[in-house]
Amino acid sequence: MKENTEISERIKQLIDFLGVNKNQFAKDIGYDRTQTVYDIVNGKAKPSFDFFNRFINSEYSERVNVEWLIAGKGSITNKKEPVGMVSEPPPEKYASPKESYVESLLILALTEKVERNISSHLTNLQEQIDDLYKQISLVKSH
Repeated sequence: MKENTEISERIKQLIDFLGVNKNQFAKDIGYDRTQTVYDIVNGKAKPSFDFFNRFINSEYSERVNVEWLIAGKGSITNKKEPVGMVSEPPPEKYASPKESYVESLLILALTEKVERNISSHLTNLQEQIDDLYKQISLVKSH
């Protein structure tokens, strides 16, 4: 699956960027069983919400652009705000700003995927309808 391959590759790049091995990375983000990270990096498993949640709550989240990790947008590193800039506080309804950010990115990525699937499905349906009209025309002409 292409998308799984792309995110697996980004996670592999991330581990290289951080200068750790897969085993250390897995332990650093809170996995007792390092096979989970090995399976994700090797494309055998998709990273889950739990994976991203663990990552966001790890020491690495301050250095890494989560949007790059999830969607491949931007650069691997976080861009720091210039001194004196104050960012707007997150809405209080969320348990933590990091969790809400990850949830938003995951929802955005899933929404885009669903939209692509719907568009593709609609195109296929339109082609089927066009074929049916052609068949009806042929039947009427005979």
